Amino acid sequence: GDPVGGGSASGAEAVAPTPSVDELFAKIRAGRGTDAADNEPTPEEPGGAAEEPGAGNPLVGRRDELVGPLITALSRRLKRTLQDDQNDLLDRLRSSGSTWSNGLLPDEVEHLDAYSTAALPQLEQAASAGRLFVGDQSEGGPLADHVVGVAHDLATTIVGPLRRRLADTEELADADESAVTEHIGAAFREWKGERIERLAGDYVIAGFSAGSVAGSSQDIEWVAASAPGSTPCPDCDDNALNGPQPAGQEFPTGHRHPPAHSGCRCLLVPAAT
Repeated sequence: GDPVGGGSASGAEAVAPTPSVDELFAKIRAGRGTDAADNEPTPEEPGGAAEEPGAGNPLVGRRDELVGPLITALSRRLKRTLQDDQNDLLDRLRSSGSTWSNGLLPDEVEHLDAYSTAALPQLEQAASAGRLFVGDQSEGGPLADHVVGVAHDLATTIVGPLRRRLADTEELADADESAVTEHIGAAFREWKGERIERLAGDYVIAGFSAGSVAGSSQDIEWVAASAPGSTPCPDCDDNALNGPQPAGQEFPTGHRHPPAHSGCRCLLVPAAT
C-alpha cells in the first residue's frame, strides 16, 4: 500500500546538500559521549510531545536528528524525479500528435530504475548510519542488498499506482490535448507534497533500520515511536513488549525491522541499551 497524499513541486527545485556518512558517524559518536539525561527532549523541542510513544527515549531523538536531513533530501529528489517523469511524458504526448495511448508510458523496468536510482544516495547514508547506531564500527560491509531492496520497494510503491492511474484512460477516448494534459497532471499531483514527504520518511527509516539489522552483533529490541500526527500503533507496542531477540528475526507483526506501517518511527536498539 502507499503511504498518504497531495501538493506540488517545481521541476527546478534544487536538491539540498545532505550530511556525508562521516558527518553522520561523528554525530552518533558525539551523542554516545553525552549523558543520556542531556538528550531528553523537552516539551518545546521536536520529539518532546508526551503523547508520542517512544518520544521520551533519547535514542529516538538522536536517530531523528540523524535522519531528518536525509528525509528532506530524499523528498526533494523524489519530487524532482516526479517532475522530470511528468515532463518526459508530456514530451512523448506532443510527439505522438497529442493522442493518449498506454504505449506512451516508459518501459516499466526503466521507470522503476529511475526512482530507485534517485533514492539510493539517501538510503545508503541512512543504512550506514543505522549500522553504526547499533555499534558496528566497521563503516563498511555488505549493505548493498539491503539498500537496493529498500530502494526497489520505494520505487514500486510510487510507480505501480502512478502507472495504473495514468493507464486509466476510459475518460480519454477522443479527448483533446488539454484533457489529456490535465489527466497526466492530475496523476502526478496525487504524489507531490505531503504524500511523497511521508513516503520519504517511511523509507529513510526503513534504510536506517535495515542498516541496524545488518550491523547488529547482539540481540535487539524494538522501541515504539510514531511520526507527529500519526496514531500510535498497538501492533508496534506488541513488538516493543516482545523484548530482546536476534537481529533479523521477525517481530510479532511479521516485520524484521521498522517501519511496520506508514508513519511508524520505531527504532531498533541493542538489547543492553
